[in-house]
Amino acid sequence: MNASKEGIKTADFARICGTTKRTLIHYEEIGLFLPAWRDENGYRYYSGQQYELFGIIDTLRSLGMPLPEIRAYLEQRSPDALEALLTVQEQRIDEELQRLQRIRGIIRTKRELLKTSAEIRCGIPALAEEREEILICSEPVEKDPSAVLRRHLAAIAREGLQSGHPFGAMIRAEDVAEGRFGRYACYFTKVSEGGAETCHRKPAGTYAVIHLRGDYRQPEEAMKTLLRFVEEQGLEPWGYCYKEGIIDEVAARDPSQYITKISIPVK
Repeated sequence: MNASKEGIKTADFARICGTTKRTLIHYEEIGLFLPAWRDENGYRYYSGQQYELFGIIDTLRSLGMPLPEIRAYLEQRSPDALEALLTVQEQRIDEELQRLQRIRGIIRTKRELLKTSAEIRCGIPALAEEREEILICSEPVEKDPSAVLRRHLAAIAREGLQSGHPFGAMIRAEDVAEGRFGRYACYFTKVSEGGAETCHRKPAGTYAVIHLRGDYRQPEEAMKTLLRFVEEQGLEPWGYCYKEGIIDEVAARDPSQYITKISIPVK
């Protein structure tokens, strides 16, 4: 038999498999994947049947499976062993797909916030019809706001609920009316579904809305402007005031470029 005609040379086999000769030689050296045969001059040749086997090795490697574990499987491979291996790897793929979907959701949210920010007229109050939104709320903010926020963000991360929206704060309407703009009832993170912490549904309805440009820690003037507007419209605020970031530290280095949305339901 003429090996050069019946087999596939190393360079050709590497090109077909999308790998390199160096990789094939390394796999041979560690006993993972051997050529089908060598000719009298020592040249390596691979068979067409080995293409599928190399593909499985390459797939497992791309999934992060260490080479020693791949070799251990190949040495003991059987239909049952393959079924067990594929079950585990499919579960890992499903978990990775979920992780990537969360990342894609965050990216889409950030892009939508950027698009929204381009259409905002800061400092001008208005009435708007808002849809219902799901918020994951922290424990009540009482003595130690920093600790409450830390625990809230930790829970959001632990449950994988980050959707790309900056965390916000809720203020009771009566505190807003009395000018206690920094007295937060709780922190919140906007999500698409509930989670471990308290789930609050921001009600749909008519809201008085204003956008603050600048440091969100200094909302006094914007809040006062919003309250005057509500009074001029002959309306009454109720429920909670919601303060949430549109453009924050992620999109702007200078706090003067931050944009914060402040909204409160009115009747």
